Amino acid sequence: VPWGWFVLIGLIIAGAVIWSLTRVEKAEVQAKKIQVETRSALVDEEKEEREAAALIDRIEKTMRTYFTCTSVDALARLVRHPERVTPLMRHYYGTRPIPLNPLKSVKILQPLTLDDRGNFWMASVTLTNSKPQSLIIEIDASGNPKIDWETLVCYQPMKWDDFVSKRPAGTSMDFRVYVERDNFYSHEFSDSNQWVSFRLTALDSEETIFGYIRSDNPEAAGLVNLLSGNGGRKTTLVLRLSIPEGLQSRRGVVIERVLSPRWLFVDPPDSGS
Repeated sequence: VPWGWFVLIGLIIAGAVIWSLTRVEKAEVQAKKIQVETRSALVDEEKEEREAAALIDRIEKTMRTYFTCTSVDALARLVRHPERVTPLMRHYYGTRPIPLNPLKSVKILQPLTLDDRGNFWMASVTLTNSKPQSLIIEIDASGNPKIDWETLVCYQPMKWDDFVSKRPAGTSMDFRVYVERDNFYSHEFSDSNQWVSFRLTALDSEETIFGYIRSDNPEAAGLVNLLSGNGGRKTTLVLRLSIPEGLQSRRGVVIERVLSPRWLFVDPPDSGS
């Protein structure tokens, strides 16, 4: 047998051994890499769990502190948009005391996504007077929980019943209302080609008025789409309403703007955001 065949076979065997050793070495390297990545992922997961637990503790502490505050200045340190909201709180509590109802228990606390933002939380709590409360909390850029005071008390610039009965003319006000499509047209708003009609109601009130927005107003189509997107059901919105001077319609108001597609302002109104 020619010696060349033995050399060739030897080379093949040597190549197979080297290939096997290379594969084993690569496998060991890959295994070590997987171990490192696994340990890193576990460390990251443990870190995230600690941070989440710390955040929940901060949220609960903020809520407990909030419900023991007895002054507007103390509340202002715990609420969202304090520069804008503090004057509203002074107006609101100018005619009523700040309730002192310490937090008894937290029933629900879960993340809430608003407008693709994941820094909101929703909480359902019980106070010592056994009254349940629902809160929305925002985690600010510094990681501090801030309570949305406006939705907590459902703030209105004046009582809805008073607005309906007294009808202050010549001024614009921002109300949290339930909105439904309607087909009632009368007096200055009798032309259904010129106006779009909506039925407006408010929380804890049986009073109904009709809001009209000009059909050529760019916000009219958006308002109709908001209601359609909610299946035509009653929808919670913040609307800027006005009663023009000399208006003859006793149940009609003008819808000037849609300020928010919910009772909460994700960004401050008129901020341009």
